[in-house]
Formats: sequence, C-alpha cells, structure tokens
Amino acid sequence: MSCVFLTGANRGIGLELVRQYAADGWRVIATCRNPDGAGDLARIVEESNGRVERHQLEVTDTSSVAAIAEAFASESIDVLINNAGMGSITNASSDGETCYRISKAAVNMLTKLMAGYVADRGITVAAIGPGWVRTDMGGPNATSGVEQPVSRVRKVIEGLAPTDSGGYFDNQANPSRGDLSHSIHD
Repeated sequence: MSCVFLTGANRGIGLELVRQYAADGWRVIATCRNPDGAGDLARIVEESNGRVERHQLEVTDTSSVAAIAEAFASESIDVLINNAGMGSITNASSDGETCYRISKAAVNMLTKLMAGYVADRGITVAAIGPGWVRTDMGGPNATSGVEQPVSRVRKVIEGLAPTDSGGYFDNQANPSRGDLSHSIHD
C-alpha cells in the first residue's frame, strides 16, 4: 500500500487530500497542529478501517518536527505534501497580498534548496500551486471548491519525474513562470 504524509490535514486543501488519498486506498498519515480539534479529520480516520491516522505536528516548532520525524523514521513514505502554514505570514501586515507573495517567494527558494539537498537520494521536490481555491484562506470569492484542484494537484504529483525536481507547477502540470506568487488569483 502506498503511503502519503500530509501536513495541515485538518481543513481545506489538506483535508481534501486526506479524503482523496484515503478513497484511493492509500495509507494516510495526516498531521495538524491540533488533531483533537479536527472533527472532520477525526470522522475520516474513524471511517478509514485503519488506513488513515492523525498526529500532532506544529511545523514551526523544531521539537514537534523532530518528534514526528523520529516516530516515522523507519516508515516508507511515498509522497510528502507540506500543506501546513502556507500564507500564514499574511497576518503580518494590512497588505496581505504583498505578504502572501513574499511568502511564496520563500517557498520557491525552499523548493530549489530542498531539491538540491535530496537529489542524491532520488527524491523529487516540487512546488505546486493549486489555484485560487475556496478555503478559509482563499475566501468565498475563489474560483473553485477544493475537490477539483486537489484532484489536479494529485495528477501533477503522479506525473513528476526526477528531472522536475526543484520546479514550480500549476495545477495543470504546466511549469510555472518561475514562481508561485501569481497563484493567488489563478
């Protein structure tokens, strides 16, 4: 059974990723800051016949990251999706779009750096923009719900090759214009 490890799995895009991977028979390790407060995720876990498990992970806390890394050190994980904390920097200023775009530039750099760090291990690293999605972050005016963009993101992941590592893709598998900063309204 294939295994996916997800951060930020308690709502929005992360929760839909859990739903879709679980429905396809994957083992899902779903993490979030407060799993006890994640009612929708708890229901998926209960209905999954043991394929979905939830764990606490605060991605900004190095001890939390170290603990989860140790807990799964001997596990084989096929896909890791870091969905947590994206865009949280928007609270730093009244100009949320500018801060959002700056946070995306940081994600772009992290993608490039991580691709280089793990290249010799055969790991492919890519950033994928889901588009403008109706979530707590995307807001009610976004162009689509979570189901279709998540399905497209999964197709992009399935089609990634080692030569794609360090790249940026939209949810149609098109190489991005060098960054994801434009994806707020795509």
